[in-house]
Amino acid sequence: MLPRERRILAEGTRMVERAAHPPTAPRALLALIAAALAFASLGAFVRDTRGPGTPLPKDFAQYYVAGKLALRGRLDALYFVDLHTGLTQPVLANSEFARTGREFGIAETSYFLYPPWVAWLYAPLALLPPWPAFVAARLLAWLALVAGFVVLAGAVPAWGPEAALASFALFALSPPVRAALGTAQASIPFFLLLALFARALAHRRERAAGAWWGAAAALKLFPLVFALWLVARRRWRALAAGAACGFVLLVLGLAAGGWSTTERFLGLMREHLPYSTPYAPNQSLTALALRWTSGANPFDWTIVSVPPALAWGVRLAQLAMLAVTVLLVVRAPSRAGAWSDALGLALFTVWALLVAPSAWLHHFVALALPATVAAARLLATERVRGRSLALWVVFGALLFGYDAYERVSGPGAGSALRTALVSTPLAAALVLWLLLALQLRSATASSAA
Repeated sequence: MLPRERRILAEGTRMVERAAHPPTAPRALLALIAAALAFASLGAFVRDTRGPGTPLPKDFAQYYVAGKLALRGRLDALYFVDLHTGLTQPVLANSEFARTGREFGIAETSYFLYPPWVAWLYAPLALLPPWPAFVAARLLAWLALVAGFVVLAGAVPAWGPEAALASFALFALSPPVRAALGTAQASIPFFLLLALFARALAHRRERAAGAWWGAAAALKLFPLVFALWLVARRRWRALAAGAACGFVLLVLGLAAGGWSTTERFLGLMREHLPYSTPYAPNQSLTALALRWTSGANPFDWTIVSVPPALAWGVRLAQLAMLAVTVLLVVRAPSRAGAWSDALGLALFTVWALLVAPSAWLHHFVALALPATVAAARLLATERVRGRSLALWVVFGALLFGYDAYERVSGPGAGSALRTALVSTPLAAALVLWLLLALQLRSATASSAA
């Protein structure tokens, strides 16, 4: 089937879905609620904005210094020490990276672990003084967050605006979003890239989808596993376009930083694989296993090498989830409608977040994509099962469980209760994965019937 015919078929399927499940909420009411939520989110943004006299957060400081080095043509100073030292020790005082930071009043930064071309993305902000650059970065991140939810409204077959609004209401003030906005993390533009990827796939724009996927995978490596979903759904043009986009970005990295800088970055990524941390913001399955078995304090920053037995245990759990995910995706035929693609992609998104040994709290902003798909499916189902609604409510409650952890204090700092509360966003992701798995199985069964 030709690409144009596929797009026409996809749009026809979406029209059928909308006709079968017509929205009932007035658009004016939806717009009013959306404006109120956006205003509340912007109010929280303004409230949390630091004054000019406060130090820059370490995570944004690394972006700012990297941008300065890009402007000076000194990207070879980005990766100046091995991974373990860079993550556990203060930035070396005699490094050019640290000297550049001190030149602009920045005493401490995180270790920059992004491709060389990312430094050029922050070069325009580095033209500003540090504090105005930080405020501008946070504002751009907030705009990208809102844009991501607007894009997601077109990434589902039916009830898109209502589902995106429900998801925005849940995520706008959630711990992952606050963590990402608080330090202007790259996780917010990454979420926008994923939303654009999902929307392009929903509209059968294969090359555009591949380009967005390639950019997202170049920024954060774990979206590479979406290749499995693209192969399972035979989206060959998207796969090829993503590979081409990744190659172009690799060439740009080579052009920007040279071969030695790019090689050093790739070496740091390889070094990253055997390490993880039980530290509280790490929401990966590996971190969960370390918290309950290693004896390391999850409330102090430490980097540990994952024992082989533990690593294999986590790997088997991840492979089991992958097997169920792939089975459900492959069993969902194209005649199951656009829901099979949307639900399958959402299921893969949750799994992809749990693959890496370090999945930080701010990375869980990406859960807004599968959450929107799950909400749309709930709204489109004529007879919603109580089990599905219960899972959605539990997901939302667990997502905010991290707030409870941050409010628990006292002598029991290492108590089992605090350790359990630390991992509630991870539990939320697992509950969302289960909800989506049940929805995809239900969509397949309905198609077969």
